[in-house]
Amino acid sequence: METKTRILKNRYYDSVALMVATNQLKEHSEVMDAALIMGTGVNKELLEQGNLLTPQAQNAQANDLIVVVKCKSKADHFLDEAESVLEKKSSTSTRVATLPQTLRSAFRLHPDLNLAVISIAGSY
Repeated sequence: METKTRILKNRYYDSVALMVATNQLKEHSEVMDAALIMGTGVNKELLEQGNLLTPQAQNAQANDLIVVVKCKSKADHFLDEAESVLEKKSSTSTRVATLPQTLRSAFRLHPDLNLAVISIAGSY
């Protein structure tokens, strides 16, 4: 059994994208546990509770993405896969640039809208 960590410096992803990527990793029979999580203090506590906090993860900053996987073998392969899943998600979201950039412009295009989801990095 091996537990490996990769820190992606100053890389922010929405928590939903991180949960989806984590669940995809956990679908592999070789993967016992995995986490993709921002390096905040609270998140490090969660990793510690799950026995996934490595020295590398402990040194991560709040704006860093922690990718940790506990598996029977091929940990580097699964770390690469996690990054690949996130890159695919971010490349499919490049269309966001063509969407409204403000609430006002969104409301002009779709006056029936009544919900906004705002996701920001770090402790804010």
